[in-house]
Amino acid sequence: MKDGTQEGSARELALFAEIASTGGPAERLQEIIDRRSPLADVPVEARGEASVVRGCATPVWITLSAVGGAVRIAASAGSPLVAGLVRLVCETYDGGSVDDARTRPLLLLELLGLDRRLTPTRLRAVALVRARIAELAGGGGGGRAS
Repeated sequence: MKDGTQEGSARELALFAEIASTGGPAERLQEIIDRRSPLADVPVEARGEASVVRGCATPVWITLSAVGGAVRIAASAGSPLVAGLVRLVCETYDGGSVDDARTRPLLLLELLGLDRRLTPTRLRAVALVRARIAELAGGGGGGRAS
């Protein structure tokens, strides 16, 4: 936890428990690549300007909608590790409130000890995905929560 005052969401803590049980950082990264995510893929026909996460070195697409007050996210990416990381970030917010998607900080990678193990390019992709989720939840683009 960043400064001892922020706590992960229940979903984030559940993901932490699932992935942390696999071993050290190398095994955790492999688990992120190998695990089956419950998120839907972004359909190929929806992979356009409205769903692309700009600035990522690997192509990344996410969509977000609000259903019954809960955020639903679909995600796809062009490489296995980036796809795993993107889906993990998205799973942290999927099913939660629009307000959480807009404002709750992402702590999962830090909790898992992976924030010090990922390359700057991958950390940037994670930050861009988190920012895009917040933007979409705030109504700032295509696929906006309503």
